[in-house]
Amino acid sequence: MNFSSTPLGTWTPKLVKGSLATAAALMLTAVPSPAATFSSAFTVDVNAGVLSGTPFTGSVAYDNTNVATTGFSTLNLANGLSSVVFNFLGGPYTAADDTTFPLTPQLFFLDGLPVGLDYQVDRGNFFFQFDGSGFTSFTPAGFSFANQPTFSTPVPEPFSTSGVLVLGALGGWQKLKGKRIK
Repeated sequence: MNFSSTPLGTWTPKLVKGSLATAAALMLTAVPSPAATFSSAFTVDVNAGVLSGTPFTGSVAYDNTNVATTGFSTLNLANGLSSVVFNFLGGPYTAADDTTFPLTPQLFFLDGLPVGLDYQVDRGNFFFQFDGSGFTSFTPAGFSFANQPTFSTPVPEPFSTSGVLVLGALGGWQKLKGKRIK
C-alpha cells in the first residue's frame, strides 16, 4: 500500500496502525477538562442520637464550570449541580425530594472540592436536613446529628463518545478507500 501521496510524506502501514492505536487510546481515556462532569460519593457518620454509629451514603454529580479552584463556591440546580442522591431510612432521596426544590439542594466547595451540602426532606413522620452546621434528623425514634458529610475525591465521568465516533469514522474511511491496512 502506498501512502506517499499524502501531504505528510510517506506513511507505512505500521505507522498508520500505531497512529490509530495512539489516537484511540487518547480519545477513550477519561481526562478531566476545565468544564467536565464530576461525581463524588459521600458518607454521613451519625455521631449523636438514636442513629449514632450508623453510616448513611449518597452521591452528587456536577459540572465544574462554575467551581472556583481557590476559595469558596456554591452550585445549585441552575448553575451546575445535576444530581443528589441520599440513601437514608428507606430512601433513596433525590434532589426532587428537597422541600424547597428547585432552589435547593446546594453543594458547597472549598478550593475546588465538595465540602458541604444544603438539602432537606420532610416526610411528615420524619425529617432530615444538611445545613451549615451538619446533618440533623428527626424520626419517630428520636433525634440524630452528624457533622457535614465526608466526600470522596471527585471523579470525572468518562467521555468516550468522541473516541468511538473517531474510530468509526476511521473505519468508514478505510472501507471507502477499499483497502485494508495490514
